[in-house]
Amino acid sequence: KYYRIRGGRRSYYLYPGPNDGVADNYAHGDMWFLHWHDGPTNLAAEIDDGHNFFDPTDADLDQFLTGELLLNEDAVVWYHASYTHDPVNEADGAPTGASHSGPRILSGPEVVGPDLVPEGF
Repeated sequence: KYYRIRGGRRSYYLYPGPNDGVADNYAHGDMWFLHWHDGPTNLAAEIDDGHNFFDPTDADLDQFLTGELLLNEDAVVWYHASYTHDPVNEADGAPTGASHSGPRILSGPEVVGPDLVPEGF
């Protein structure tokens, strides 16, 4: 399963990571595709959900769901990834790197997040 995010002749393929976990009541969702907005504040620009340090910290991105079409528009992708840290398995769960002769790729059960593969650059 993958998502293609396209803009003109350039695009990105987003491949969800195998260790990314599944959203719970705290995260509320695994991914949001939103219409990009500019604004005078972080909340209006949808950079920040408007909650301060003392407010609840769970994801509040649903407030930005407007039903606007994304076709031929600037979009923002919010992606959720999480894992459960197991201190008992500390040695086995540490990320390992690839050799220095090739790409620097991390792997291991504590590495989370999607792979973004550019096309047309």
